[in-house]
Amino acid sequence: MSQNIFEEIRRVNENGQEYWSARDLYKALDYVDYRNFQNLIEGRYPNMYISSQIALATGQINSHIKNRRVQDTHYKQMILDRLQFGTATRVEINDLLLDNLPKVLDESQKINKVNNILYAMSKKDKTIVNTGTSRYPKWSKV
Repeated sequence: MSQNIFEEIRRVNENGQEYWSARDLYKALDYVDYRNFQNLIEGRYPNMYISSQIALATGQINSHIKNRRVQDTHYKQMILDRLQFGTATRVEINDLLLDNLPKVLDESQKINKVNNILYAMSKKDKTIVNTGTSRYPKWSKV
């Protein structure tokens, strides 16, 4: 597979963002029908990004690594590692996690993701507890 073919079928939208059409990609990847190939795009709309296969073929591996979904267990472990040194406020948790969340998420989606992780850890997993108030939480390990 030549990287040149991907440059030839690359498109650019009005915002300068690159993208490839499924109807063009299937030919370049030797698929019989454009609807038959899956796992070339990952994520859910509107937070989609190219798969590792496409990233490798187009030389966009770093972009793929930054955007791919990371399991929540990774972020939960980061929080637990931080709490080994004592309690942490929500601001400190945000500071720890927000820059590490996938780049395809906007700021409000990242905050919601942190909310969901903290909720899961406190209510479902029961690995952390809020020793502060709901307005000013202080998280500690159980």
